[in-house]
Amino acid sequence: MKKSSKVLSLVLAVLMAVSCFSGLTIFSASAEETDTKIYFDATNLPEEWGTTKTVFCHLYAVAGDDTLAETSWQGKAEKCKQDTATGLYYFDTAALKSTDGTKHGGLHDNADYAVIFSTIDTKSQGHQTCNVTLGKPCLGDTIVLTGGMVENTEDSSKMDFEATWKKNSDNYGPKAGITSLGNVVDGYYPVYLSRAEMVAQALYNWAVKNAEKYTAEVVAKICTQVQAEPMDVYNAYAEMYATQLADPVTYPLCAPLTTIADLLGVDPTPTTEEPTTEEPTTEEPTTVEPTTVEPTTEEPTTEPTTEPVDETKYVVAGVEALTGYTWVGDPAAAPENVMTKSGDVYTKTFTAVPVGKDYQLKVVENAADGSQKWIGYDGTDNNVTFNVNDICDVTVTYNPSTNKIDVTGDSVEIVTDLAVDYITVVGNGSDNWLNGDAWVVDSEKNIMTEVSDKVYQITFKDVDSYENYQFKFAANGSWAANWGLEEQGNAPVGSDFDLAFNAQNMIIDTVSLGYVDTVDITITLDLTNFNYLAGTGAKANVKIDGTRVPLIGDADGDYSITVVDATTIQKIAINLMSIAADDTNAFKACDANEDGRISIKDATLVQKYIVGGYETGNVGSPISVD
Repeated sequence: MKKSSKVLSLVLAVLMAVSCFSGLTIFSASAEETDTKIYFDATNLPEEWGTTKTVFCHLYAVAGDDTLAETSWQGKAEKCKQDTATGLYYFDTAALKSTDGTKHGGLHDNADYAVIFSTIDTKSQGHQTCNVTLGKPCLGDTIVLTGGMVENTEDSSKMDFEATWKKNSDNYGPKAGITSLGNVVDGYYPVYLSRAEMVAQALYNWAVKNAEKYTAEVVAKICTQVQAEPMDVYNAYAEMYATQLADPVTYPLCAPLTTIADLLGVDPTPTTEEPTTEEPTTEEPTTVEPTTVEPTTEEPTTEPTTEPVDETKYVVAGVEALTGYTWVGDPAAAPENVMTKSGDVYTKTFTAVPVGKDYQLKVVENAADGSQKWIGYDGTDNNVTFNVNDICDVTVTYNPSTNKIDVTGDSVEIVTDLAVDYITVVGNGSDNWLNGDAWVVDSEKNIMTEVSDKVYQITFKDVDSYENYQFKFAANGSWAANWGLEEQGNAPVGSDFDLAFNAQNMIIDTVSLGYVDTVDITITLDLTNFNYLAGTGAKANVKIDGTRVPLIGDADGDYSITVVDATTIQKIAINLMSIAADDTNAFKACDANEDGRISIKDATLVQKYIVGGYETGNVGSPISVD
């Protein structure tokens, strides 16, 4: 990083020298150059992104800035605003905070960052771009989707929507990365992070955590692909992670320098050897007598016939402690987990599996056309869960005709019921929501109280009203057993609703319910009738206490927008109904386009909001109270 800074300083010096001799004029920074915002164009998104409701910006430091605080995914600090003139969404980097809670001061000079823009649509479904490199020159620029897809560096089984900058795409764009499997994802390399430092980061992240994949051969291939000298990587690793290396108890996933040296094939200890002198030797020439080989006559052979091959492949995907990956079901990405056919069934044996609880897996069917089907317990969507009570080989057997999965081993115990020690609420915590813990699955602060047998409850007080509080329930401080909805979406408020096992995030949207200022949120989980093997029977309840105001478009004031509201506004517009002259809140609720009058346009806007798929301004948001 220091080297890059010197190069930049040299370039600036040369430019200044040229200006002195060639008459170049140094202008003051333009408005665009002083803009602290970055923008996202959501006007031409793919159909699967739906109709954008909210846009978020996840921005993090890559190199050259150790003070930036990373924000919670889709938390309040990541919410973008929309420029009414251009329609672009923007995030103001001037609002960034430092790790000590003070203002950060925006992007730093000579530093690398990365950014992901994500959205929640009108059906509460989420979508996101790939990681895009970012530097101070990008301020004032706009990110757009390119139409391509790139490999997710954290989970190689997923693909991200490729995106880049409109004006700075020569130097910044989809971030190059090294995946958990040791694959190098092509893209833009950070400006101030050397290739050696990039490889060192990958070794820190994966050399211990995914040791089965990060072999010396894989690391050598990585160094070749990114053009990093192994000794430079070793030195970068030693410097960057000196604190972690000095405290292996606190940082057990930091590989020691001896391991790093072995993986890189370097010897960091200089050695001095005395030169040796060898006497030349003289060998007598040898004569080899020629041999004669008699020709042989072979009977003609018949070429074997090729039987048609079933292209379908079955892969065992599951927890990393078992499979070496985190739920990777692609045969190309996890070739060693491809099952072998034996008669009518397929098998895969994992050797010397360590003692552990709640191992989980599924079998993934990879068809010849590229499609995948994830198969769980007895053909359901539920994971197969088992314990290993003593180190042993574990064999997984799958029968496609019955969808039956068997897991066997000398000390394998199939889990048929879920033993719950405690339940936590996990999600995008910020401020009082989830007590400030973001996605901390074993957070002691978010352990629910068992108010009766198998019924758990927790209350979060004085939480700011917000449209995207995400959460799930997790058992025993692990993601092995958790509950959510079949599809990510709003959690119904005020009544019990069914949960799905190991499903999607739930969202609490207090804004669309008319709550303003702060609220108290009480969440209850009822496992009284939960069937572990079927994954059904769990219920939840969300209760919100706080001050509410009418919503724009909610003509009848019931805090939901339906055809009744559209009809009511139509009647008011043609004078079949009226609003009391002093009822300003009711007027604001019916004035859907906020133009100061009630007309058929307002009714039409509410109709579009009900149908979905249209831009409808602030319909569904609380009115402004005088």
